[in-house]
Amino acid sequence: MQTWVVGVDLGGTKIATGLVDDRGQVIERLEQLTRPEQGPQTVIERMTQSVGEVCRRAGVRPGAVEAVTVACPGPLDPASGVVIAAPNLGWRHVDVVGPMQAALGVPVYLENDANAAAFGEWWVGAGRGTRHFIYVTVSTGIGGGIIIDGAIYGGAHWAAGEIGHTVIVVENGPLCGCGRRGCLESVASGTGIARRAIEALEEAGWREGEAPEAADERPGARLVRLAAGRFAEIDARKVAEAARQGDPLAKEVLDRTWLYLGAGLANLANLFDPDAIAIGGGVSRIGEAMMEPLRRELRTRAVPGPAEGTRLVPALLGPNAGVVGAAAVALKKLGKLEGVESRAG
Repeated sequence: MQTWVVGVDLGGTKIATGLVDDRGQVIERLEQLTRPEQGPQTVIERMTQSVGEVCRRAGVRPGAVEAVTVACPGPLDPASGVVIAAPNLGWRHVDVVGPMQAALGVPVYLENDANAAAFGEWWVGAGRGTRHFIYVTVSTGIGGGIIIDGAIYGGAHWAAGEIGHTVIVVENGPLCGCGRRGCLESVASGTGIARRAIEALEEAGWREGEAPEAADERPGARLVRLAAGRFAEIDARKVAEAARQGDPLAKEVLDRTWLYLGAGLANLANLFDPDAIAIGGGVSRIGEAMMEPLRRELRTRAVPGPAEGTRLVPALLGPNAGVVGAAAVALKKLGKLEGVESRAG
């Protein structure tokens, strides 16, 4: 008999809702703006309504859905269904599960968004076939999720997997969004890459608004041209493109990024000895120009065992990772997560 669940991936900008079957296929997907400024109650109502909407579009009776999981930024408490603090939503101590469960009449669960994405990749994505798996997302920030013996490892306070806030630069590190200094996120996220590239341009003597000639080969010239002289337009994608074109300044920024990020990945490998680590998020679109140096750093810095056996691979589920992972959490709670028994210890 077919099992239907719904995964809701709640972010600061958008909400993705997916009707998912018990094989991990997204049958119907809806994306809408979060609009957190309207307050938690309105956002929760929007998520609740989206469950019925994906069912309607797929021609599935809402009553056929057996459970719903909301994947949300944390810190949060999955046991109580309460988001403790979500800065990008402006939420503190918000009960998500209670009102949704009352409205939908089915079990509703809450999970950290990075953990959900990791669980989805483990189930039907880049971690398929593994027992121990780590997912790292490198985008505006850096986050992650850890799967041990087929279960999400949340830690004592459900805060495990915060690789972005492991300290990489011990002395005089840049300020991170968390308020501390030297975090991996501050130097190797998309935001960190852009900031370091702008600092490098300024140190090289470039000024806002400059328009280098096509023949100008000074370090940074290609990056400045790509940004049309506007430093605010510089992002990780433009830095990567400038490096691809041979800009030595952009290449140095990326080389240093892979050094930082590779050290962070080696730390994960040394701590957890996973079968595989998958890299997702917007920065991962750089592709093999990113993955090859990261694999080299992992081989160099990890201890024997992880250095030889831990695979570093690109994530596969893309924007559906959170939705599929949330659905997988629901299926596991129902005792209906298929095809994983032989992988769990």
